[in-house]
Amino acid sequence: MKPTKYRPTKLNGKVDFEFPNVFHPSFGSKSVQGRFVRIQPNLSREELDPAKIDEIAVKYTNLANQFGFEDAHFERYSIKTMVLTAVQFIVYWMPNAEFDSPAMDFGFRLFIWQWFLDDSMETDWTRFEKMGKSPDFENVRLLHETYLSILKGDTPAQSPQLLKDYPEFGRMCDFVKDIVRVGREISGNSYSTDIVPQVEAFQTYLEFNPCAEWERFTVATCSANFRSTKMKVCGVKTRSSFA
Repeated sequence: MKPTKYRPTKLNGKVDFEFPNVFHPSFGSKSVQGRFVRIQPNLSREELDPAKIDEIAVKYTNLANQFGFEDAHFERYSIKTMVLTAVQFIVYWMPNAEFDSPAMDFGFRLFIWQWFLDDSMETDWTRFEKMGKSPDFENVRLLHETYLSILKGDTPAQSPQLLKDYPEFGRMCDFVKDIVRVGREISGNSYSTDIVPQVEAFQTYLEFNPCAEWERFTVATCSANFRSTKMKVCGVKTRSSFA
């Protein structure tokens, strides 16, 4: 249901709204209208010099290169483009953190890594599709569980088969281990507790692909290789204390 009237009466003032034909068994169909104070965010970050954004993007592009990532490894965008996207997102997503603080460093690394993962997942599907097959379900689930385990701060066993079938696996593991290192420098012994929200969000994202309840890939994953506009997600059974 959408309101027929939703407009601010003035800048930073009130907002008028009206919902027609709201139905409830106790009073039937009614029109609901009212006014509320317009939300005024009290958190913001001053505009940053674009040169500073570019400088930090170069820094993390070089970091990615140190872990063995090259532009040729990615299908859609250059490393610097993905880094710039992640950096600009974090700059405005964490307005209270100083630009050059350890917290921002952690945020930059985490989101750059997640951008890399998203691109590599699509690249893997395209590669297997060209071979006329889909990725092995158990391998993909093990791949994801390995990343989650590392992010939690655990030390999972390496899989020679994953290293063979997924060329980016070793680089991605090394990168996320470095993210955990930075996180522990910030949080110390409370890292495993502080990282829970990120782990839960990341696990939910990964569950869109290999479905634990169906023991196979989700419908959208199989039919559209992550590009479906009608995402059909299964119910997911809890597999860890973070779910």
